[in-house]
Amino acid sequence: MSQKIITGPRQLFNDLPDATDEATSTFDVLFDCTYGARHLGTTEQALECDCVEEWNAQTQSNHACGEDSDCINRATKMECPGDCGCGDGCQNQRFQRKVYADVSVIKTDKKGFGLRTNKDLKPNDFIFEYIGEVISEPAFRRRMHQYDQEGIKHFYFMSLAKSEFVDATKKGNLGRFCNHSCNPNCYVDKWVVGDRLRMGIFAERQIEAGEELTFNYNVDRYGADPQPCYCGEPNCSGFIGGKTQTDDRGIQLSSTIQKALGIFGNEDWENAAHTKKPRKKKASEDDEEYIDSIELKQLGPADVKVVMGEIYKTQEKWIIVKLLNR
Repeated sequence: MSQKIITGPRQLFNDLPDATDEATSTFDVLFDCTYGARHLGTTEQALECDCVEEWNAQTQSNHACGEDSDCINRATKMECPGDCGCGDGCQNQRFQRKVYADVSVIKTDKKGFGLRTNKDLKPNDFIFEYIGEVISEPAFRRRMHQYDQEGIKHFYFMSLAKSEFVDATKKGNLGRFCNHSCNPNCYVDKWVVGDRLRMGIFAERQIEAGEELTFNYNVDRYGADPQPCYCGEPNCSGFIGGKTQTDDRGIQLSSTIQKALGIFGNEDWENAAHTKKPRKKKASEDDEEYIDSIELKQLGPADVKVVMGEIYKTQEKWIIVKLLNR
C-alpha cells in the first residue's frame, strides 16, 4: 500500500560485538507488561477458532493456525487461547509462548544501542513483544514532564489504546532497543491475547541476518522533541519526532490503522499531516477531518484481513465506520 521507496544496499552489523549484557544493565528487565490499574490494556476476550490439528510428520510440528492457514483468529490478529482445540504447538500463540526471534543488542556509532537479528527473517515474522509499564494518559503526561526534568533524552512510549500507553523508558525488554528508520524493515502491531491488548514488533520484509531491526517512530512511538535522524536511508526526513509523536495537533493513528484505512504512504496524507494549522479540537476529531479530505484507496482482496483485524481492536467509533465503508 505504501509508496515505493528506493533503498540503498542493506547494511549488515555482524562485525559489532554483542552488547546485550551492557544494554540490559541500563534498565529494569520485565518479562511481561505491568499495569498501573486493573482496567488498563483490557479488551474483549479472545475466542477459540475452528481449526483442527495439522501434524506434519516431516517437520515434526503442528501447523495449525499458521501464517498460511485460514484461522479466523490469526486473520483478525487474535491469539488462540491456551486450551485451543487445534492441539499442542498451535502456531498462533506466539505472545503467550514468547516465541521471540534470535536477536542481540549492538552499540552503533550515532544511534546508541540498537537491535540486530542473528538469523534471517521472513515478512510478518514475530520478533519481540514491546513490554513495559502500561499507564493512563494522565500518568503519561506526568512522566513526560518528569523525564524531561531528569534530563532523559530518549523516551520509550508506545500508544496501546485510546488514552493508554506502554512506557519502556525505565522498565521493559529488548524491544525498546529497536531504533527508528524512515524506511524501516519492521512494523508494530497490536494483538488480542486473552483479555489483553498487546504490542509486538514484526518483520515488514525479508530481513537478512546481521541487519539492524527498525520501525518508524513518527507513526508508532511517542517521544521528546525532534532529534536528528541517522538512519541513512535515501528518503530520510532528517529528524525523528516533532510531527506526530507528542504534539496534540498531530496525527495519532498507528501505521497499522493507516494501512487498514488505505492511507499509509499516501503523499496527500503526509502533506496534510505536516501543514495542519493549530485548532482547538481533540486529536481524534482532527484525524477524522484529515481522512474525510482524502480519497481512500479501493479495498483489495489482500486488504480484507488487515481491515477486519483493526475493526475488532479499535475503540474509536469513527474509525470503525471508515473501515466498514471501505
